[in-house]
Amino acid sequence: MHHSGIHETMEAMELLNTSCLSLTKSSGMRFLAKDDGLKTLLKVQADSDKRHIHMLQRFLNQEEPHG
Repeated sequence: MHHSGIHETMEAMELLNTSCLSLTKSSGMRFLAKDDGLKTLLKVQADSDKRHIHMLQRFLNQEEPHG
């Protein structure tokens, strides 16, 4: 079980938010892109964002409530 401070928890939440926004953008843009190379890059980015989101969710779910 992790015992991070509030600052660390907030940083993890900010990273989670950034990854969610990136996933939304790369997933949406992939269907609009006409270039196959760009489509591939956007898919790779989306897959990476999904992994990061799951890792951050696991980390945050292990945290004890503060206060």
